[in-house]
Parts: sequence; C-alpha cells; structure tokens
Amino acid sequence: MLNKIYPKAKVLITLVSTSKLAVRTGEAEEVANDSKKQKNESTGHESLRVNANGYPVIPGSSLKGMLRKLFTQDLANELFGGQVKLKNTKSNESQKYKRLDGVVNVPAAVSRCHKNDIEIITHASIDEVTGTAKDNHLFSEAWIPEGTEFIWQLDCEFISEIQLERLCSVLLGADLYVGAGQKFGHGKLQVTLEQHNGVPCVQVITSEKLTQWFNSSLKNQSKVAAINPLDDEYTKLPLAIRQVENTNKEILSFDICLSSPDPILIASPAYLASLSKSQTNKDLYYSRDKAGIPVLPNSALRGMFRARFIKIIKTLNEEIEEKQLQKLWSIIWGNKDQRSSFVIRDATLDNKAQFQDHHQTMIAIDRFTGGVKDSALFDVEALTLCSEQYFRSRVSITHRALNRDMFATAIWVLMFADLFDQKLSLGANKSRGYGRIYGFVLVNENRINEVSEFIKMCLDPLGLTQAKLETALMTFIDSAKECQHSE
Repeated sequence: MLNKIYPKAKVLITLVSTSKLAVRTGEAEEVANDSKKQKNESTGHESLRVNANGYPVIPGSSLKGMLRKLFTQDLANELFGGQVKLKNTKSNESQKYKRLDGVVNVPAAVSRCHKNDIEIITHASIDEVTGTAKDNHLFSEAWIPEGTEFIWQLDCEFISEIQLERLCSVLLGADLYVGAGQKFGHGKLQVTLEQHNGVPCVQVITSEKLTQWFNSSLKNQSKVAAINPLDDEYTKLPLAIRQVENTNKEILSFDICLSSPDPILIASPAYLASLSKSQTNKDLYYSRDKAGIPVLPNSALRGMFRARFIKIIKTLNEEIEEKQLQKLWSIIWGNKDQRSSFVIRDATLDNKAQFQDHHQTMIAIDRFTGGVKDSALFDVEALTLCSEQYFRSRVSITHRALNRDMFATAIWVLMFADLFDQKLSLGANKSRGYGRIYGFVLVNENRINEVSEFIKMCLDPLGLTQAKLETALMTFIDSAKECQHSE
C-alpha cells in the first residue's frame, strides 16, 4: 500500500464539553452588577479566553499540548513539530538541536456559547492547616457550561494518509482533557469528526488537483472572476479508523457512596449571593446544584481524602521530613510539576435520595479566651440524610500511579478503610458534631465495605496484592523506627 502524500488537508472537528471547562487568561475581570454583591462576595474573577465577537475559545497552544501527550515523542514531533537533539561529533561540543516543522497546524477552537452564558461560581478559600474555610476569603471562577460545542479545524500540509489515519484514530479513541480543574474531572471533551456516508473523513487536495488549479490560475490571471477558490478543490477522503491503544484508559474507576448520621454543612457562598435580602434569613447555606439539590463539591471531598492520606503517613512516622512527606503524597495527589493521578467528581444524591433541611442557631467562640463572643449569633442551614440514603461520586486513579510506589498505594487503601469505619469528617462545624462521613465502594454495582474485598476486586488484577501492600507498610514503619533509634 502506497503512503500517499496530500499537499493540503483539513480535519473538521466538533468538540463537546462533557463537563464544565475553563481556559483562563490570568487577567482579572470585574463582577457585573456590583450593587447586588453580598458583604463578603469576591469582587472579580479570572477571565476566560474569548475572541473578538465575545465567544469563548480554547487556545491552539492548549489544544496542541493536549494532543502531544497522546503520541510518542517522535510521532508528536513529526506531526506538530519540535526540537530534536543532534549527536555530538566531539565530546567538547555543546549540545545542538534541530528544529522540526510539523505537518499539522493547531488553531484555536471557537465555542457556540456566548460570553453572556458563562457561569460564575463563587467558592470559599480553604485553610490548608485547619481544613476549614478562611474568613472573608471568597473567590469567583468563570466556567464554560457542560454541553458546549466548539468548532475546530486542523490544517495540514504535506501530510501522508497514514499520518491522517493515525491522527484521527487517536482523536476518536483518547480521553481528552484541557484547561483547569482536571483533577476534579473538569475539562473533558468528546470528539466528533466530519462524516461521509456514515464514515469519518477528512478533506484533502491531491497533488494532481493542486497542479491543475495552479496551471488554471496562471492561464486566467487577467480574468480574476474565472479563478476558482482553492477551497473548491478539496474532496472528502473516508478514513479507515483503527483501534488505537489508549494509555489514558489504563485507569481504575469506581463509585463511592457517602452518608452521615450528622448534619452536613459545606457552605455555599454562591447560593447565599444569589438570594435577595428578603430571602436571606441564614448566614450559611449548604451547597446546591443549579436545580437546588444538595451536592458535595469535589473540592471538599478531595480535601477530606487528601488530609486523611497525609495524617495516616504522619501517624506511621511522626518525625518524617516535609520533603519526604511531599514526595509521597504527590504520587497520588500531584503537585505544581505533575498532574494529579486521583480524580474525584462532585457527589450527587443517589436515585433522588431523601433529605431534610437542618436549621440551627449557633454562637461564635473566641479562640483566645474560650468564651462566648458578644453579639456573635449566627444561623445555619445544613442538611440531614434520611436512613439508608447516600451521595454518590465517581473516582478514578491511573494504573501508573498505583504501581509507582507500593507504600503510597497502601496509604491510599487505608484512606478508604477509614471511610468504611466512619473515621472521616467533612465540611464546617466538625467540632460541633457535624459531618461524620461513612460509606462504601461500588465496583460493577457490587457493594464493598471491607479492605480485603476492596484489594481483591480493584488491586489484585494489577498485581498489587494485600501481602505486597502490608510488606511496604512494615518496611516503612521499620525504617522510621531505625531513624528514631539512631537519633
């Protein structure tokens, strides 16, 4: 089979966001309608990238970075360009590079959602030490809504048919994420290619067509109206899409179901800000979705699990150095240099579970004197779940992260053991008897609330047996004891 080269080709793509999405500029934008802001409301948010007509866009640089991760480095350089190290002929020569021009140009994708439809969501900043909301530290974020369509066109020059098939096969088979909040499952995109007779296709100009068009243009230079636009010379080329191995799909995914015997209060400044003065009769309200149904935000759940993960490590070794601790938890939770391997989504009520509002008046306590503050009464609206009712969330973690460090994986398992044993707490007023959390895991709709069963169902297929995890834990504990004795 000849690997035919096309001087020009274009791939017409529709991207649909299957979760909310944001690619931000880094520049602040004032919140509209300042007169209606609540006392503690944030005054601005980081703006999204929009074009001259006011439609949000995903920049080409973000999309190109997303694409490069889906290919091997050599193929990525071949398609999108890059730098290649040259072998030094002499040992004392400095390293030299060769610049490669890619065959695919990646422009921005333009949305069909106007900037007036952008969602502005207000959050409370969380203190990393106490795990509670900071006073007067609200901030707002702009998001493109779920279900938004983007129009995207990849322009190619001198690309082979094999390269086109490889590019489109990966686009259709990969899990695509772009922008902010990927550790919460935000920024996911679904790809649809242009089709011809029910088969994915691209538009191409053959060498013969391009030559004919060029010769015709030379003959008709004096008759501008007679020259056909180059776009008229494109023809549709159906592609044989192949099943491509997708490393992004090497992911362990399951659901967690969460409940509490106590009231739960994860304060929602966005909901409070949306109420008029006549409607506002409480100082704190629990988090809700657009329909007013209770939701446990993914940021709160992630903070709860991450804090437990770190606490377990410190319990095993109180003297652990901060650098070593950070190295261990970053394997699962990521840091500024690497993306989080553990993704958790908002927890929503399972099958329209029943709940009740819980109203309570409290009084603030002076943390220095331990006494009651004067004129410091405040009202809260929490929620309580009826018996055997649960919130449900989808979580996932890459196989690579689970296999990277056996000890970190063992701590990750112990984190779920504490969930099964009702040792976790979530939200505000935990010291007042709020937010004890317990739950179980659903794997293929099988309910699991025992550690041994969790390991058997989720980790044994990856070769991560209970014996290996226990060995990793004992090795860490023994090394910690040795360090303490040597000191």
